[in-house]
Amino acid sequence: MEKSRSIHSRYVLGRPILPMVSGMLYRGKDLALHREVILYVVESADDSVRQTAMAKLKEVAPLSDNRFLHMLDVGMEKPYLFAALKTFEGRPLIEALSRHPLSDREVLSGVFELGRGLQDAMEEGVQGFAVHAANVWLCDDGRLKIINYWDKAHDRERGAQGLARLLLQLLTRSEEPELGPQGERQLRAALASLNAVQQAELIAMLRRTAARQETLSSLVVHLGLLVKSPEAPSSKIASSIDEDEDFEAPDATMRFERPIRREPAGRYAPPASSQVPADEEEEEEEERPRAWKTGLKLLLGAALVCTAGAAVFVWLVNEAPPLPGMPSKQEASAQPPAADETEEGGGTQVSTAPQAGASSGTGTAKTPETAKVPPVTSAEKPAEEVPAEEETVTEEEPAVPATEGGPIETPNLIGLQQSEAEAKAKESGLGYAFYKKASEEPAGTVYDQMPKPGEAAPQGTKVIFYVSRGPGSP
Repeated sequence: MEKSRSIHSRYVLGRPILPMVSGMLYRGKDLALHREVILYVVESADDSVRQTAMAKLKEVAPLSDNRFLHMLDVGMEKPYLFAALKTFEGRPLIEALSRHPLSDREVLSGVFELGRGLQDAMEEGVQGFAVHAANVWLCDDGRLKIINYWDKAHDRERGAQGLARLLLQLLTRSEEPELGPQGERQLRAALASLNAVQQAELIAMLRRTAARQETLSSLVVHLGLLVKSPEAPSSKIASSIDEDEDFEAPDATMRFERPIRREPAGRYAPPASSQVPADEEEEEEEERPRAWKTGLKLLLGAALVCTAGAAVFVWLVNEAPPLPGMPSKQEASAQPPAADETEEGGGTQVSTAPQAGASSGTGTAKTPETAKVPPVTSAEKPAEEVPAEEETVTEEEPAVPATEGGPIETPNLIGLQQSEAEAKAKESGLGYAFYKKASEEPAGTVYDQMPKPGEAAPQGTKVIFYVSRGPGSP
């Protein structure tokens, strides 16, 4: 097929880029939309071969992910099958593998992002494609993109195994990387931004992945942690480990912790490769008293705040001026005891207690009288509550003592005028008390009572009734 060959009178083939599993990758032009594209072309006179390739392309065509070369168009023109892919400034990674400009942090970040793309594609049913330098597009901005995601690859080239191998290829800049002693030293030298512990953990993770002991998810999570970790400063400890040719990566299950117990002088002398530099020890000794002083300052500051808060609270309780409408302490002590009003069962109890030292003719203190006021229903509740001191309360003792006779039927006082209600209550032998409040009833009319009409009331009970001040009265 010649380079000037066009397909569908729309796509013009340019120079070949890379051979694929079952076709060839070309640079091309889209004459209809005047844009550069990448063309994947399968040339075969066998119609069944083209139909099989078309089915594979259509299966993955709905995938739209910026970590893959997006498929723009698919079609056939005998003897060709083609797919137009979106192009980016860059080249196949295999062409720049030995001299790519990416740092170790950029490599970790790019492979981590590509791994997330593999996970997202797997959720859409696209998987099994090759993940290695020959099937990855390296953009000029450092991003990595999968080229062919419709052809199936060998197990060791796809999924977690393929992603781990791609990471090794990028870090070692080798198409066939190894994890032997020489490859491990080369890998450690490339991972300059990681400390010795992180290097050992990553190498152990790659070995377990190659042995199919890790999943794609666990590998991506580990790479994400490394990408987010701070860069390790150059130190004598890391350099001494890099120079030690006999160093072996510890088992993955081991915990890499620095011992904090120090042996007495003369009993144990650590090897030179593991000794902590003197300047680091001095920094640690300086940080300890500094941290102790900081904690002490915080503790003293908290104590001062608590003391100031307690002083303000005491002043507010004892010395603060009264709120508007509230009596001061001197005024409150000078006022005589007022009638106690308490809420009980939704009503109001009005009790009048005798003054201190006051007594009846027999020399005994008079028992306070308590009148229970029933609650006012929503239909009877006035639009504006009248203050208690503006209510008119009048009481009349019962004509018959509570110890004489049986229960008396409570008369019906509702609807009567005030004077009529008073007379009727006296005739029944019961005492009475009434309140004057604003109501929708005409002024002077009884609109409620307690006990209710017809109820049996013991001798000595007072009938409490409510007299309307009239609608809209204050």
